[in-house]
Amino acid sequence: MPAMLRLVMTGLDRLEVQDCPEPGSPAPGEVLLEVAGSALGTTQLHILAGTTHPALMPRVLGHEISGVVRSLGEGVSDVTEGDRVIVNPLAGCGGCRQCLAGQESVCARRSFIGMESDGGWAGVVAIPGRQLFRIPPAMPILEAVMLSSAVPSAVHAVRRAGVRPGDRVAVLGLGSIGLLLCQVARAFGATTVVGGHGHPRTIAGWERYMDSCLDLTGADSDQAAVALNVALGEPADVVFEAAGTPGMLEASLRAVRTGGVVLAMGLIKGAHAIGFADYMHDFAMREIEIRTTYAYTREDFPPSIGMFAAGRVDVRPLIAGEVAPEEVPELVRRLRREGTGGKRHLIRF
Repeated sequence: MPAMLRLVMTGLDRLEVQDCPEPGSPAPGEVLLEVAGSALGTTQLHILAGTTHPALMPRVLGHEISGVVRSLGEGVSDVTEGDRVIVNPLAGCGGCRQCLAGQESVCARRSFIGMESDGGWAGVVAIPGRQLFRIPPAMPILEAVMLSSAVPSAVHAVRRAGVRPGDRVAVLGLGSIGLLLCQVARAFGATTVVGGHGHPRTIAGWERYMDSCLDLTGADSDQAAVALNVALGEPADVVFEAAGTPGMLEASLRAVRTGGVVLAMGLIKGAHAIGFADYMHDFAMREIEIRTTYAYTREDFPPSIGMFAAGRVDVRPLIAGEVAPEEVPELVRRLRREGTGGKRHLIRF
């Protein structure tokens, strides 16, 4: 049986490069996927450190995956051999109220490839056929890794917020998802997009995706809201809070127009209370909607692929570089010291 390389998490902060046989014939409903690339980003660093979603060990990590279908298990009809595909790593149970409503991202029994089952840090991996989406022949297959989670997350958030043509949009927090939100909101028809609270290393060169890019370092919530409204010309129709900080969430509530939407996307750990000087006039009588978002659903993948294929979403500035599997353990150690800068490394197989 042919051999392949894989990267296996064998314990907390333990990652091994292993030479092992390729998987055999795919099970019913599954395909064997020849992996082209899989991403290494903040999620994997947290999993390895044990500070986020726990992985059952030993585990092959990697939830963002692109590749080519090698063979089909019985009953697979979604794809054919030779198809170039991306992987939807999230699956719901399929039978609960949320799944039946197309909300599998909030299914209580949802699971992720690369966490509950082996992921894409391997030369060949078995994947349920229903979790694959074809990509066009001319699409760069390594860059397409970003369509496996990052872009669908932004699409899901913009859909949840209800961005419409002509909207004025503010995005607070310009990490990888915040920067994608700026592009996706524009693709959905937003006419004015203002970003703020970004790390200089991340936002360099991304000003072209916004009408204004504000440095809100040191600003309190009131100052940040005033700066956003001046840049937008009037209060925002939609504000995305993607920074994950209490101050930016409060700034979002102050910056949004009466009857507008705040989409809370950033993750704030622990308890947090939002205060209003006058609850009735500053909040209740303004009819503000506060919405949340988590991950993505199947419906978010076709528009993600379409926008990328049409050149309306550019993922290249979010890619730090390509690495071989053998280089990953040392790269993980370096990223723990230096951080990711909001970017992903693509592991090529």
